[in-house]
Amino acid sequence: MDNKQNATTTISTTASNTENPTTPAATTAPTSPRSTHNPTTTGKEKEKIESEVNKKKEDSASTEIVIRNEVIRKFSFDDLNDATEGFKIRYFAGQGGFGKVYKGLLPTKQVVAIKRLDSNSEEKAEEFKTEVETLSNASHQNIVQLIGYCNENEHKLLVYEYMKLGSLDDHLFGRKRGNLDWDARMKIAAEIAKGVEYLHVKMNPPMIYCDLKSANVLLGDGYDVKLSDFGYAKVGPEHESGVVYGSYGYCDPCYGETGTVSFESDIYSFGVVLLELISGRRAIDDTRLGDDQNVVFWASSVFKDMNKFKDIVDPLLEGKYHEGDLPKVVGIAARCVQKKVHRRPNISQIRSSSTL
Repeated sequence: MDNKQNATTTISTTASNTENPTTPAATTAPTSPRSTHNPTTTGKEKEKIESEVNKKKEDSASTEIVIRNEVIRKFSFDDLNDATEGFKIRYFAGQGGFGKVYKGLLPTKQVVAIKRLDSNSEEKAEEFKTEVETLSNASHQNIVQLIGYCNENEHKLLVYEYMKLGSLDDHLFGRKRGNLDWDARMKIAAEIAKGVEYLHVKMNPPMIYCDLKSANVLLGDGYDVKLSDFGYAKVGPEHESGVVYGSYGYCDPCYGETGTVSFESDIYSFGVVLLELISGRRAIDDTRLGDDQNVVFWASSVFKDMNKFKDIVDPLLEGKYHEGDLPKVVGIAARCVQKKVHRRPNISQIRSSSTL
């Protein structure tokens, strides 16, 4: 991380219900009846004064977001409106839990991804704050680059580097299904592990991802991986929460039971994504029956018999995979998704395996 990332800037998000208690008393207008009305003040001037006073109140009562990288740009809403020609449908790139994503073109000719918050709820504003703070503090080849943000009145948008190959979810289950051979899948798994290791071990403070899933794994040229969507991220190694955040099928069952999320929760999610890469099956497939709906339940039936490992390999691979890799990769996945949290490997142990 370079010296530029030591710089700190703050931006404001949602206003709270209390005003700044340190506002000087001298700013209060005299209570004499003669001073309550200025006959020379026009209606428009009065409206302007009231607007400025209200804005100052909102600013003084706002929540601050800490930006740790001065390179990150602050965009106006007009900037991003222009970049998408008014958010036209032809720029629409996808929909996530945070909101709609658009492909945009900046005046510098840089192509970017613009994520627009679709709700101004307190929860969504907090996700916006978390994402900006986390990514402004991150610098790694496998973490998506935050280029800038817009936090203007009700408009909250995030601007990222554009990943033209879309998400891993697209390639495993969507319109690009069938494009990934075994080597590409193993490369993707290895780079996901690198990104998670950065979050857990090398980032300061260390972070729990909390939302690792195939839809949040973005792909670039050569299937380079960038992890995205950090609105649920928490400071590690563990965090207690009254609310369980994450995505069904990827979320650690122990997190759901205890309300405590940890590095091991990310390891569980990594195991689920690894099983998706091996099998071509979704974490949760509602078209199937019983335990077969859940890829962990389905795959666990073969974990104890190496001779059956080939039965869970994606049929689209047509048997084209490295037989020597399969026991190691299935073994890693099995250890990641086991219920006993303390028996799961940490991300550095996964990274040190000969396969990943």
